[in-house]
Amino acid sequence: MTDLKLEYLFVMQKTLQEKLKVNVTSKEYLHQMILGILSEVNEVLNETPWKSWKKNQEFNKENFRKEIIDVWAFLINISLIAELTPQELYDEFKEKYKINMERASTDY
Repeated sequence: MTDLKLEYLFVMQKTLQEKLKVNVTSKEYLHQMILGILSEVNEVLNETPWKSWKKNQEFNKENFRKEIIDVWAFLINISLIAELTPQELYDEFKEKYKINMERASTDY
């Protein structure tokens, strides 16, 4: 994904928030976004055959992917609330990646 594509995802979500006239600075909105993330992550889980006791479970990759996109939408909203830009997200992710790679190298 190029930087411009990530930037555009942020612009799209911000445009949607403005169209919906949400108060993105309210604590209630922040809580709704966090609850939305949690709910969507559960929906991602529900699209996987994780119940070892249940026979004939099917993995629906299409639905699984759609739920991941829903998680991303909420994560972008949270990023916007935190005033985290796509560039800052990229930079901070790279830093965390470096730390995680160091941890992996030292059996952290």
